[in-house]
Amino acid sequence: MMTRLFCLILLLSVNQIIYSQVAFEKAYGGAAEEICKSIEITPDGGYIIFGQSQSYGAGGWDWYAVKINANGDTSWTKTYGGSGTETSARALALNDGYLFVGRTNSFGAGGHDTYLVRTDLNGDTTWTKTYGGSGSERAKWIDTTTTGNLIMVGETTTFGNGNKDFYFIQTNPSGDTTMTRTYGGASRDDGVTVRQTPDGGFILFGITKSYGAGGFDWYLIKTMANGDTSWTRTYGNSGDDIPYHMVITPDSGYAMIGTFSTGIDSGQVTLIKADKNGTLDWIKHPHITTGDLGTALANTSDNGFILTGSTFDQAGSDILLLKTDDQGDSSWTATYGGPLNEVGWSVQQTADGGYVMVGQTEGFGTESFMDIYAVKVGPDGTPPCPASTDFTADQTTICQNEVVNFTSDHPTSSPYNWQVDDSTFTTNAQAAWFFANPGTFDIKLEICQQSSTRQITVHGLPTGFSYTVSDSTTIDFMLDAGIQASKVRWNFGDSSALDTVNPDPQHIYANRGIYNVVVDVTDNNGCFNTLYVQINLLDTTTNGIFRGNEASPTVSIYPHPLTSQSRIVTNDREIRSISFYDLTGRILKTILPQDRTLILHRRDWEPGMYFFTLEDSRGNRMNGKFIVP
Repeated sequence: MMTRLFCLILLLSVNQIIYSQVAFEKAYGGAAEEICKSIEITPDGGYIIFGQSQSYGAGGWDWYAVKINANGDTSWTKTYGGSGTETSARALALNDGYLFVGRTNSFGAGGHDTYLVRTDLNGDTTWTKTYGGSGSERAKWIDTTTTGNLIMVGETTTFGNGNKDFYFIQTNPSGDTTMTRTYGGASRDDGVTVRQTPDGGFILFGITKSYGAGGFDWYLIKTMANGDTSWTRTYGNSGDDIPYHMVITPDSGYAMIGTFSTGIDSGQVTLIKADKNGTLDWIKHPHITTGDLGTALANTSDNGFILTGSTFDQAGSDILLLKTDDQGDSSWTATYGGPLNEVGWSVQQTADGGYVMVGQTEGFGTESFMDIYAVKVGPDGTPPCPASTDFTADQTTICQNEVVNFTSDHPTSSPYNWQVDDSTFTTNAQAAWFFANPGTFDIKLEICQQSSTRQITVHGLPTGFSYTVSDSTTIDFMLDAGIQASKVRWNFGDSSALDTVNPDPQHIYANRGIYNVVVDVTDNNGCFNTLYVQINLLDTTTNGIFRGNEASPTVSIYPHPLTSQSRIVTNDREIRSISFYDLTGRILKTILPQDRTLILHRRDWEPGMYFFTLEDSRGNRMNGKFIVP
């Protein structure tokens, strides 16, 4: 199944009194796939989004730039590339245009080369450059120096000491090379960030397998202005430790983010602060959840940091936004995303003191495979309110004991409040409700103190029948008077059956005996039920009217809700199978108990509401639900 990935951009303003709080959620892209990992704030107060597209361009993957205003409205879009594949890395906003960098195999000296495109403010190309040799080169970062030169870092297999090395390029403002350097050892080394230091030199950050404690480690290289190495440092444990991003701190030190793979740091967001000589100041884990990722960070005006990445739960991953103080301790966290997987890739503080974050989301609610998705949020990470709380139901008229699924027309990361008759039943993005009783029900979706309501009509099931014993072997059956049957199948328990719309058949048994009568009834509303009664014709006193529905198959759960231990019980029949579902309709487990009773234990269930479908030993199906507080 084709997954759907979207880029997610989140902007927080700092003070609602001082600054206007514009909030939006918008998607950008075409019928195929788009992804992005870079956003820059532009001088006009808007944003430049940079990624790659399969919907537009010359073929394959091409670079895709989207210029939007402060409200998220598109000003223009452009593609860059050739017939091969272009992979995006980073955009840089200048006063008179933009720089885009990554790699290409459409142009250059061979294999993949670093690809640099300069444009004007309308995104029209001014010039292009490629850098590399016969092997594979790729830039992952671009920045400017105080003199207006351009600096890039990434990887090379053409040059250097090993199978892959840091590849550092400096050019003049026109993209003409003024200096190249490689750094690394005999194994793999790869640069991810480069910045100019206050002394005019450079600090490069990336990954190494040539040096360090073992496996992959974080690698920090300080150079002089001419590119010669001043010192190097590694950080990590004995496993594979993955670096993602680095910034220079106000004290001229360095803050780095990534993950450590072994020891007490294993599988957690890892934030490292070093002084200007690379000496370790501290290591922090501001979000201690195994499997989480920290992928980018930026300095904040209070000398703290803003981090992004992803955090995992049972449903998948969500984008993580995390604010820390100057010691790397968490101040607050916020998460964003849909029902599947999201990850953040870039974050920085804006001129008004807010934050902008870029990431990807899987299946966040648009109809194409991959789209760029932008969300602007508040100063404390609160997601924006949607344009509308309208929602759809997959059916609005149903039969008793059926489930209706509800979907918001405007997906949002804001908290959902789904209610049935003013009682909240879930705060998830996707909602479903099991209607156990007939009637008319109001379903309400409330977000940001706005709400929309839809009405669901639930028809009752055909409830029963009666019978009269005319003589020892002749029975007159009658459906309840209120049942408007469109189809009835009578199974009289003696290997004979009758399909009819006649609600009042007569049946003559060949012999006296005990017979299990099963009636499948579909009424004019399309509602189906199975009714059951056992008739004892061996009892000579049997004569009169009996209610067939008194013996209809039933299921009950007690005590309820499930706080410690509860039982699911049927009336005098073994449970052949029982399947459990969550609110999205996803099947969780199927059990074959072969008993009248199934015991549920609280320890086996997360808090929430669950549905089940039970089949008894006679093939009757029954539905139910239970709540785990």
